Amino acid sequence: MTHRDMAATWLFAVLLAPVLIAAAGDGASAAVLPDRRPGFWQTTMTSTVHMTLNGHDTDRTGRPMVTALCTDAATEAMERKKLAAGGCMHSDFVPHGNAYTIDGICKGPRGTTMANHGTMVVESDTRTDIAMDMTGPGLVVHMTGQSA
Repeated sequence: MTHRDMAATWLFAVLLAPVLIAAAGDGASAAVLPDRRPGFWQTTMTSTVHMTLNGHDTDRTGRPMVTALCTDAATEAMERKKLAAGGCMHSDFVPHGNAYTIDGICKGPRGTTMANHGTMVVESDTRTDIAMDMTGPGLVVHMTGQSA
């Protein structure tokens, strides 16, 4: 697996972690997302990455990352628990109607931390759009995507 592939895998996990952790929160400060309909969900994410490696700046637009999941209440609970075990140290998830603002501090590659800021719009129980910016030492990532 190349460094680029590892980074793409990590970025996808970081993007989903604050969303799912907040949705699974204890209710004290976390917003609660509407339930997704049970069944097949496909998520497509595209990233634009600016990084500095060995003093050289690099800009890349990644290939779309596609994941698929058949979900029900038990699967959702299992996925939330799995992601909550390793993602963000801090996450704020604020609702604005059907849109949510996401801010967090998460573990990054090689022990760094990444500041995350984004929005998620729940169009319906069959579609969700997301845009996220992640910033850390030598790395700036913008991701957009859709789940349907």
